[in-house]
Amino acid sequence: MDRDYKGKRIDNGEWVCGDLISLTCLDSTKGIRYFERGSFWVIDVIPESVGQFSGKRDKYNNKIYEKDIVKTSEIDDGDLIELVIFEDCSFKVKCLSSNSKINYSLGLINEELIEIIGNKIDNLELLNLMK
Repeated sequence: MDRDYKGKRIDNGEWVCGDLISLTCLDSTKGIRYFERGSFWVIDVIPESVGQFSGKRDKYNNKIYEKDIVKTSEIDDGDLIELVIFEDCSFKVKCLSSNSKINYSLGLINEELIEIIGNKIDNLELLNLMK
């Protein structure tokens, strides 16, 4: 499984992917390190935006990261909107579009039935489905 992360840059708001490093400075800044032609760069990212790759991809072959918001097509329940979380040492989904309090394993969802529709950082309106 890839051990990469994504985070939103502090300087321009773009998303970057790479290895996660924690810089021990006066603040608790996190950085994403990525490699480019034999060298590497460290980019400061918003700490709250950092999410790890879950090892799973959606139906369009996009990597699914912690804090992504996904739509799953359930046969019995119709489409569900869910937040990808890391809990109890595994990646799970937390349902946002119903009153369900059960978080279940992301690994149980068929990749053909899941689609990334946003993330917790850029799409707060999707999180309001919980209210």
